[in-house]
Amino acid sequence: LQVRLLIAVLEVGPLFLGYKVWTRGAIIMTNKRIDTSEIYDNINQQIDKLINAIKVKSDDETIVIAQKHAFDKLSNIQKIIAEEYEALKKNTEWKRFTIAFYGETNAGKSTIIETLRIMLDEETKLESEKNFQKILKTKNITQENVDNVYQEILDTAKYKDVLAGQKKDIDAKWLFIIDEQTKVLKNLKKQYEIERSKLSWFGKIVAYFKPSPLKLEINEKIKKLNDVNKQYGSEAKEIDKEIAQNDKKHDAAVKEDERLKKACQDLVPYVDGQIIGNGVSDFTRTNSTYKFNMDGVEFDLIDVPGIEGNEGIVTDSIMEAVQKAHAVFYVTRKPAAPQSGTDGNGTLEKIKYHLGAQTEVWTIFNQAANNPIRLQQPIVSDDELDSLDNMNSVIADKLGVEHYRGNIVLSAYPAFLAVAKCLVPGSKDIYSKIKFLKQFDVYDLLAVTKFKEFVAQLPRDIIGNWKEKIIQSNYNKAVVTIVSAISSIEEIQSLQFKPLEAALNRNAVDSKSKLDNGVNMLEARLNGVGGDIVANFKSSARGRIYEKIDNEISNDSFEDYLKKYIKDEIDKAGNSLTEETNKECERFQQHIEEIIEKNRENMDQIFDKLSNHSSMENFNIDLKIDIDNGIKTGALIGIAGMIVSICTGLLSGPLAWVLAGLTLISATWSAFRGFFSSDYKKKQQRKNADENIRKVANKLDDNITRGLSNVRPGIQANINKIKKHIDVPVAIVKNINKELTKVDGNLKRLIIEIKGASVND
Repeated sequence: LQVRLLIAVLEVGPLFLGYKVWTRGAIIMTNKRIDTSEIYDNINQQIDKLINAIKVKSDDETIVIAQKHAFDKLSNIQKIIAEEYEALKKNTEWKRFTIAFYGETNAGKSTIIETLRIMLDEETKLESEKNFQKILKTKNITQENVDNVYQEILDTAKYKDVLAGQKKDIDAKWLFIIDEQTKVLKNLKKQYEIERSKLSWFGKIVAYFKPSPLKLEINEKIKKLNDVNKQYGSEAKEIDKEIAQNDKKHDAAVKEDERLKKACQDLVPYVDGQIIGNGVSDFTRTNSTYKFNMDGVEFDLIDVPGIEGNEGIVTDSIMEAVQKAHAVFYVTRKPAAPQSGTDGNGTLEKIKYHLGAQTEVWTIFNQAANNPIRLQQPIVSDDELDSLDNMNSVIADKLGVEHYRGNIVLSAYPAFLAVAKCLVPGSKDIYSKIKFLKQFDVYDLLAVTKFKEFVAQLPRDIIGNWKEKIIQSNYNKAVVTIVSAISSIEEIQSLQFKPLEAALNRNAVDSKSKLDNGVNMLEARLNGVGGDIVANFKSSARGRIYEKIDNEISNDSFEDYLKKYIKDEIDKAGNSLTEETNKECERFQQHIEEIIEKNRENMDQIFDKLSNHSSMENFNIDLKIDIDNGIKTGALIGIAGMIVSICTGLLSGPLAWVLAGLTLISATWSAFRGFFSSDYKKKQQRKNADENIRKVANKLDDNITRGLSNVRPGIQANINKIKKHIDVPVAIVKNINKELTKVDGNLKRLIIEIKGASVND
């Protein structure tokens, strides 16, 4: 055999956790309690035993090759499984009950955890609060200060505009008055110059000592204009002073605002809600674990990265968290059931992949409520309740009703605002808190958001009997890999290997039937060849001796000719038998080769069909079995040579048996009568020739028939060898199915024993 290994089933990951029957008494479940910290080591030991169990001695080269291939593959698989169990062993928590908050990006996981940290006085949160309050005190940061400064900035900015308007009005009023009086004064001066130009030199001297009425009026106007300028200057100075004072107050407020903002930056690391996302995808990229003590029960909460972001950078964190957790909260903002993806990678598939090993899964529907008006009505509507019922059914169907616990409804953000103690003064959250608390007090806000009910449910329904839940959860994770193997075994058997066995068996039965028909056809053809050779012998020998008889020969000559012609025709018969036998053997050999080739083509089609049309993308098989070319040539040449040697030996040996069988003309009366009657002599010679030719032909036919009958066992033995090779693929696949069934049963028993161990623990 040249086997291109029909053990491709060993390519399918954790499908083959073992290959032989589990050793009784060596599995997880015993009467002696097993230390739960060693559960994964124990399972790995059993896998090692299963792999080593295939190391059996065999004289069959095919089995040896298959076993070596299987052992290599299983060793690699065992390494992969060992790595998976090592990860579980590393990540699994046995002493503290652990809950993972898992869900879509921006679903509110961190908000829920932060609210619990505040309400349940989580240790690091208390320390953070101390630091926050210390900074507030040392740097004199209060909401009142922030509000006052902010209001001062607004007031001074507003008053600055008012003062600017007043200054504008003052300028407009006094500049108008000054402009008007300046125009009047200018006209008076022009009139005075005309008047003065008309005076004599004496009149000018008199006018100097006694001003004219026009000059007196000009002087009065100048005095009034000076008074106006003084009043304008006084009012302008006063408004400028007020503007300067307002600018000083504004600048001081801005400076204080900058100081407060800078001081508030020191608060940020300790603020409530620091872990809450800002709406940006993948805000949470690594797991964060928070430790709690609630009524003496210690437990941990893990904040897990969102599953809807760039999962390539958070996959390891997600898997680490769900491996460690004993219960999982799937957090969502949508009351609708998670959807399957067109590419098989939707939210529902992710939940199944990530949470399939969990013993306890809850859904938290986190209702958005950014305004207190939203909380004036029930937190969920009737339509949303119906959607949640449907969501429960979908997730329970995906995870199993024994693992899915149902949904919890709450609104996390208002609850967070209700209990938050450390919010940065002037931040959006603190103003939102003020807005909500104008409508609800803290107690009522926790009630309407159902967060108070959620906190009460934690010790009652989720953390209760936590020791048993830890054991059950961790054992269940160990079982999941085995359950997956069982599912894979049953699926690959039903979809591939059982149909493959049936198809290969049908092909083998058909091919073997054709081989038998070929043997029967060869036997019939060889018998036909023998019959034709005997008939030709009789016809040719009779024709030749009859020709001599017709030419009037003596009895002595007749005897010589008859012996010679019989010898010649026997030689011809031997040559013909060799030649025709070779032709039939070549035809038979070609026919058998065609059957073998057709068998191979059918097998290839069977394998290709299963590979191309299998719904199990991860279990594509590449199974090819070649029948050695020696079956097509060497074995069949041996058959032909055997037939030729037997048949040739029948006819090419000594002729004593022929001569001894001749009955010649020797009776005296016959000879005497022949002397007088030529016709009578000829008649007697013909009769004698016919009788002897018939006897020789009968002897020849008997020997050929007997010889060919001796050929059949040899032919059949070689054909049986070919049949055996044709049965090899069927036997291998049948054996694989047998081993799969064994492993399937043993793994199911192992699950029962592991579950029994978890109960005993």
